[in-house]
Amino acid sequence: MHKFKSLGPGDGRILFVCSPGRIFESFVGEIAAAPIDTGTAASGPAVDFRAIAAKFGIEFIDEA
Repeated sequence: MHKFKSLGPGDGRILFVCSPGRIFESFVGEIAAAPIDTGTAASGPAVDFRAIAAKFGIEFIDEA
């Protein structure tokens, strides 16, 4: 597991190196192609990032 956090006032940059290739890129491509709906506080996020991530073997873990 890993995480990242911006500590400064400006924009941060992250360099990901993924192996084997194309898994993370395919995940990002599917997220980017997903229909955009703003969602609401009651309905939650418009795109189910966790479900899409699971298709690529990626898991988001809530910090306890």
